[in-house]
Amino acid sequence: MHLPTIRESFEQLAHRAIQEMLSYEQHLPKLSQGECQVYKANRTERLLRQSSLRLEKDLPNSKLDRFRPALRTVRQACYASDLMLPKGPYGT
Repeated sequence: MHLPTIRESFEQLAHRAIQEMLSYEQHLPKLSQGECQVYKANRTERLLRQSSLRLEKDLPNSKLDRFRPALRTVRQACYASDLMLPKGPYGT
Protein backbone atom coordinates (compact mmCIF):
# COMPACT_ATOMS: atom_id res chain seq x y z
CA MET A 1 0.00 0.00 0.00
CA HIS A 2 1.28 3.43 -0.91
CA LEU A 3 -1.07 5.63 1.18
CA PRO A 4 0.05 8.92 -0.39
CA THR A 5 -2.38 11.11 1.56
CA ILE A 6 -1.18 9.74 4.88
CA ARG A 7 2.41 10.31 3.79
CA GLU A 8 1.65 13.93 2.83
CA SER A 9 -0.44 14.86 5.86
CA PHE A 10 1.26 12.81 8.59
CA GLU A 11 3.51 15.56 9.97
CA GLN A 12 0.80 18.20 10.07
CA LEU A 13 -1.70 15.88 11.74
CA ALA A 14 0.93 14.58 14.16
CA HIS A 15 1.70 18.14 15.31
CA ARG A 16 -2.01 18.83 15.70
CA ALA A 17 -2.46 15.61 17.69
CA ILE A 18 0.38 16.63 20.02
CA GLN A 19 -1.12 20.10 20.53
CA GLU A 20 -4.57 18.65 21.21
CA MET A 21 -3.06 15.88 23.35
CA LEU A 22 -4.77 13.13 21.35
CA SER A 23 -4.04 9.46 21.91
CA TYR A 24 -3.18 7.10 19.05
CA GLU A 25 -6.74 5.82 19.13
CA GLN A 26 -8.01 9.36 18.52
CA HIS A 27 -5.29 10.33 16.04
CA LEU A 28 -5.25 7.35 13.69
CA PRO A 29 -8.90 7.54 12.58
CA LYS A 30 -8.40 11.17 11.53
CA LEU A 31 -5.34 10.18 9.55
CA SER A 32 -7.05 7.29 7.80
CA GLN A 33 -10.27 9.24 7.07
CA GLY A 34 -8.35 11.64 4.86
CA GLU A 35 -6.83 8.73 2.93
CA CYS A 36 -10.26 7.16 2.45
CA GLN A 37 -11.81 10.41 1.21
CA VAL A 38 -9.08 10.97 -1.36
CA TYR A 39 -9.24 7.32 -2.44
CA LYS A 40 -13.01 7.50 -3.00
CA ALA A 41 -12.76 10.79 -4.90
CA ASN A 42 -9.98 9.46 -7.14
CA ARG A 43 -11.88 6.22 -7.73
CA THR A 44 -15.05 8.07 -8.69
CA GLU A 45 -13.12 10.31 -11.07
CA ARG A 46 -11.35 7.31 -12.63
CA LEU A 47 -14.61 5.36 -13.08
CA LEU A 48 -16.33 8.37 -14.66
CA ARG A 49 -13.42 8.78 -17.06
CA GLN A 50 -13.49 5.07 -17.97
CA SER A 51 -17.27 5.07 -18.45
CA SER A 52 -17.06 7.53 -21.37
CA LEU A 53 -20.30 9.13 -20.19
CA ARG A 54 -21.20 12.52 -21.54
CA LEU A 55 -20.93 14.48 -18.31
CA GLU A 56 -22.51 17.59 -19.80
CA LYS A 57 -25.78 15.68 -20.20
CA ASP A 58 -27.84 16.41 -17.10
CA LEU A 59 -31.27 17.73 -16.16
CA PRO A 60 -30.52 21.45 -16.44
CA ASN A 61 -29.05 20.95 -19.92
CA SER A 62 -31.80 18.69 -21.26
CA LYS A 63 -34.31 20.07 -23.73
CA LEU A 64 -37.85 20.29 -22.36
CA ASP A 65 -39.51 20.06 -25.76
CA ARG A 66 -38.25 16.47 -26.13
CA PHE A 67 -40.40 15.36 -23.17
CA ARG A 68 -44.11 14.58 -23.24
CA PRO A 69 -46.16 17.22 -21.34
CA ALA A 70 -46.73 14.93 -18.33
CA LEU A 71 -43.04 14.13 -18.12
CA ARG A 72 -42.10 17.81 -18.44
CA THR A 73 -44.17 18.53 -15.33
CA VAL A 74 -42.53 15.69 -13.40
CA ARG A 75 -39.09 16.72 -14.62
CA GLN A 76 -39.61 20.32 -13.54
CA ALA A 77 -40.89 19.23 -10.12
CA CYS A 78 -37.96 16.86 -9.62
CA TYR A 79 -35.44 19.45 -10.72
CA ALA A 80 -36.99 22.04 -8.42
CA SER A 81 -36.74 19.67 -5.45
CA ASP A 82 -33.26 18.32 -6.36
CA LEU A 83 -34.57 14.81 -7.06
CA MET A 84 -33.30 12.73 -9.94
CA LEU A 85 -35.51 11.28 -12.65
CA PRO A 86 -35.31 7.57 -13.36
CA LYS A 87 -33.48 6.71 -16.55
CA GLY A 88 -35.58 5.56 -19.44
CA PRO A 89 -36.47 6.32 -23.04
CA TYR A 90 -37.68 9.84 -22.18
CA GLY A 91 -35.06 10.71 -19.57
CA THR A 92 -31.95 9.71 -21.48
